[in-house]
Amino acid sequence: MRRLFSILVIVGLIAITTQAQPYPPTNLQATYGGIGEVGLSWSAPLDPSGFNEGFESGAIPGTWQNIDNDSDGHTWFVLGAPDAWDFVTGGDYAVVSFSYDNATFSALTPDNWLITPQLSLGANPDFTFNVGGSDADWAKETYKVMVSTTDASPASFTEVFSETLPAPAWGAFVGRSVDLSAYANQSVYIAVVHNGSTDQFNITFDDFAVTGLATGSDWVVSFDDPKDLQGFRAGRTTLHPLKRVESESSDSYKQRVDKYSFDVSVAKAVDSYNVYRNGSLIGNTADMSFVDDGMSYGVEHTYTVTSVEGSSESDPSNEATGLAYDPAAILGIWDFETAPTDLTVVDVNNDGVTWNVSASYPLSGSNSLNISYNGSAPKDDHAMFGPFTFNAGTTYNFAYNYRVASGTYPEDFSVHVYDSEGNPIAMLSDHAGNTNTAYEAADDDFTVTATGTYYIGFYAYSAADMWRIAIDDVMLTAGEVIPVELTSFAATSNAEGVLLDWATATEVNNSGFEIERSADNKTFQRIAFVEGKGTTSEKAEYSYVDGNVDNGTYFYRLKQVDFDGSFEYSNVVEVEVITPTEFALEQNYPNPFNPSTTIKFAVPTQANVTIKLYNTLGQQVAQILNAAFDAGRHSVEFNASNLTSGVYLYTVEANGIDGNNFVATKKMMLLK
Repeated sequence: MRRLFSILVIVGLIAITTQAQPYPPTNLQATYGGIGEVGLSWSAPLDPSGFNEGFESGAIPGTWQNIDNDSDGHTWFVLGAPDAWDFVTGGDYAVVSFSYDNATFSALTPDNWLITPQLSLGANPDFTFNVGGSDADWAKETYKVMVSTTDASPASFTEVFSETLPAPAWGAFVGRSVDLSAYANQSVYIAVVHNGSTDQFNITFDDFAVTGLATGSDWVVSFDDPKDLQGFRAGRTTLHPLKRVESESSDSYKQRVDKYSFDVSVAKAVDSYNVYRNGSLIGNTADMSFVDDGMSYGVEHTYTVTSVEGSSESDPSNEATGLAYDPAAILGIWDFETAPTDLTVVDVNNDGVTWNVSASYPLSGSNSLNISYNGSAPKDDHAMFGPFTFNAGTTYNFAYNYRVASGTYPEDFSVHVYDSEGNPIAMLSDHAGNTNTAYEAADDDFTVTATGTYYIGFYAYSAADMWRIAIDDVMLTAGEVIPVELTSFAATSNAEGVLLDWATATEVNNSGFEIERSADNKTFQRIAFVEGKGTTSEKAEYSYVDGNVDNGTYFYRLKQVDFDGSFEYSNVVEVEVITPTEFALEQNYPNPFNPSTTIKFAVPTQANVTIKLYNTLGQQVAQILNAAFDAGRHSVEFNASNLTSGVYLYTVEANGIDGNNFVATKKMMLLK
């Protein structure tokens, strides 16, 4: 972020007035924080007056030096998810040095140097970083931090810190801070040297930072002409404001100097942080975490955080979305800090290597659910949570995070619903060929066809190139009951009018569907009701023909009604009704009938239409219709209350103005 500095002429000097503001926080994350809560965490602003390198470009910067001092062909390189052996913090990449040659399966004797550019230190400098070994079984890598005040050749460096890594949890970084106050106010090079190993594997570094760089004294610049100011800029390389400019001919420019200004990057300290939900301020804290409690259940909110210094406030951080869960909807949360009592493991092939809770590659806390490799047998293992009672018509969500130990060794696992221990009945998702060495979040929505007792969990089935799969921070929640799961709804125009088709996957307490029609997609009117199936887990299909339509565009929707009177609308479908291309007579409906029925017909052009009714002896007993009609689809209602029960024939005769004629006869049955 760059801020404008104003310029004021004072007897040949230019004074700079700062208008700086703090920099925004970084890496804002929102997580489930508890019942009705959203937990927020973030990182401190990146201070441009310091030195930071997280290798997020995917490469070692060109200003650094990478020296293979033992000339064995192995030195520092950058790796990241999903292809890394390493692990990272605050991004996707980290820098790695190996002490083992995976191609020849032999140990190395590393002497690999990674050297920063020259840095000007201030009064209280520190060098901080994260470091770790990628495998708890081969973690004892040795490294040292060295400093040179002259040049970047290895012989010029002095050791200031060294250690042999302890055996951490799988993929766990440890933070280190090296005091460089002995080199205060000096220009230095800093080197990280990987110089040995007890157990031969690799060492990983991330997030190098040097704080307390020199801010410099007044910067004096001489020039002969004020136009020289136009091209002058002070940016990240200065890391301090421009305070004084001297001229050999100040009188020549004092009337014109107010035309020029300087952009200077300035970092300010942070007093506290403001937390915003959906753009509204909800709190202030000096910490880099915040819990938003008392939230509405099941509603997503967007969060940002700003840095505050005095009366100045930074721009917002990145956005993060959080959701507070209804406690009644949470069926289980597993963080694996202790072994879950409702976890069942089934070792199908009885090889003795199966799922377990241990300190291998945790996402949060100290443990994860993980399974290692067996050099002589494939994985064939279930890890299930339960039992639970799942209800038909309810949507459930199973959320989890997963990673593998090495991108070189892909792993396979899948997620299943079980009806008993070790007996999967439905696969929710298949994660084959995983190479992600950083955790990835996933979740699966599912329903069951019948209410009953179930389990849910993971099945590991890797057959080759196996190492380890880790699962962490798992949660099972129940959503709202879906009275009717409508899977399709369509409207089409045909010779009879408009055909409506819809289908359901499941129904719970479904009384039926009111069919509503609109000519403007604003005002809807009920035109019919179709009974539902009540409660069923079977697929159901429905249809209805709306024959009472003229040419034009129509909109339809379904109003699904429960037995208790509650209802829900479907989406709206649109259909265009056009002039029929031929004469048509439809079967009366209802049929049999008592005492009234409807007869529908279509004419492709303006025509005179008569409909006559005959008994089975061929005698005319009624004239139902005799009128002129425009082209289109039409209907007439016939009341037979004065007739006796029996079979009758109705005949339509249509004489079009274009000379085309049409005659058709159909049967109807009156039952009294």
